[in-house]
Amino acid sequence: MKTRIISALIACLIVIPIVYFGGLPYRIGVGLVAVIGYTEFLMTYEKQKRIPDLVKIIGYIVLFSIFAINILNKNNFDFNYKTLIFTLIMFLIPVILYHDDKTYNTKDALYLVGGTIFLGLAFSILYTIREWGLTTIIYLVTITISADTFAYFTGVLFGKHKMIPSISPNKTWEGALGGTIFSVILATLYYVTYLNPDKNLFMAILITLFLTIISQFGDLIFSAMKRNAGIKDFSNIMPGHGGILDRLDSLILVMLAYMLIL
Repeated sequence: MKTRIISALIACLIVIPIVYFGGLPYRIGVGLVAVIGYTEFLMTYEKQKRIPDLVKIIGYIVLFSIFAINILNKNNFDFNYKTLIFTLIMFLIPVILYHDDKTYNTKDALYLVGGTIFLGLAFSILYTIREWGLTTIIYLVTITISADTFAYFTGVLFGKHKMIPSISPNKTWEGALGGTIFSVILATLYYVTYLNPDKNLFMAILITLFLTIISQFGDLIFSAMKRNAGIKDFSNIMPGHGGILDRLDSLILVMLAYMLIL
């Protein structure tokens, strides 16, 4: 527990000023986080099968292409059919170059296409949302942190019925309900106070409820990825907490869902 607390404090001391001030430091920070997160994604797949070095290089190129497009567009998030075609071509051509099913095949290619687009979009949105202003990203982070924190404490105190023990053995329905209730209350209060005071309260509650549920799905989806790979954490970059994807799992899905709502 001591290691976990120290690790969290160090992360906060680094992350909070970067997020608060935004600008170039935030761009560099998100870029670094994107590299680490994508590396964790590749390492997770390599628990089952090694990825050729050329394909890894292609993956980083595609990831940064998606990220760069959105930085150049500044406040306008963008992902179009050209980007999709570029991604498909870049990952599918090596299938022919290696012409060895055991080294690299279409299944590997399509898995990497999906994962690279998924994370490329996620980290691009993480950049774009901050460009819109600090209040939006605080709202989304409030949802994920409060849902996760109160789900844990409610589960410890009242949890009896397991949700999906094959994916996440410790999560309970009671914990999920407690996390949802407290998250909706806290995040809705922030939403109508700072983010959009003119918003109808009922609609604000509905939006926050939807995003809170998505937050918990995000946690479970990434847990399923780890379970399939036979690992506990994506990495150990944050002792006691795991890796970048362990910390951002819920936030990634929440950001994507928020963009969908917009």
